[in-house]
Amino acid sequence: MIKNLQSTVSGNIEYSITGQGPAIIWLHGFTENREIWDHHIGFIGDTYTHISINLPGTGGSDLPGTPLTIDTLALSVKAVLDAEQIGTCIIIGHSMGGYTALSFAAQFPGVLNGFCLYHSSAFADSEEKKTNRQKAINLIRNEGKDVFVKAMVPNLFAEAFVAANPEVIAAVTQESLKVAAASLIAYYEAMIKRPERTLVLEQATCPIQFIIGGKDTAVPFEQSMQQAHLPNTSWIHILDEAGHMGMYEAKDACAVFVRDFVAFCS
Repeated sequence: MIKNLQSTVSGNIEYSITGQGPAIIWLHGFTENREIWDHHIGFIGDTYTHISINLPGTGGSDLPGTPLTIDTLALSVKAVLDAEQIGTCIIIGHSMGGYTALSFAAQFPGVLNGFCLYHSSAFADSEEKKTNRQKAINLIRNEGKDVFVKAMVPNLFAEAFVAANPEVIAAVTQESLKVAAASLIAYYEAMIKRPERTLVLEQATCPIQFIIGGKDTAVPFEQSMQQAHLPNTSWIHILDEAGHMGMYEAKDACAVFVRDFVAFCS
């Protein structure tokens, strides 16, 4: 079922809700939408309440009129939970969705039974990464989002996967092109400004899962391993041959990882 919530935080929020049981909140990453989780949700099954959100600025969810922040995204997630009268949940967040999960954990720690950083990081952007994001913003403004997206998407995957699965790269590119240029710019600006959240990992009282790509250039392996040992309870899964997109590059293995993690947290 697709629902729409009129939120004071960001206007309309579009999300899907299926199943019954402990709540799992699914948060997509940059240029993605809630449909990236369809395989995982189907695999895990309807003994959980699955809420998959189009974050503000994606799909039918409004881009706020005020400057977007990662904290704004987290507040939008809380608005959905409140509307559905959900008191506790598990969050699965890919990349930017992981940044949102960390912000949520900082603001509402008692709500979480666990969360997953799925190719994501608690570290703030380095100066080099901030510079690269700003270059991408300039590219989108000067040459258009299509040029940017078509160049970016293949770099999210391991080279061998790109060579062997051109149809997947084409499909992901087409989905990514649906996101408005204004949203892409707003997301990058929010990511540049986000604070370091390693203290959230250190102080977490719930289990935290890390899905790590051995060939991930967006969240390098070394950085992922530095953060993975910070929580009291960590579930660490390393995909040696994957890049930044395990839900495509190793979808069945990742679905098992997440299924077992949410069962543990529940």
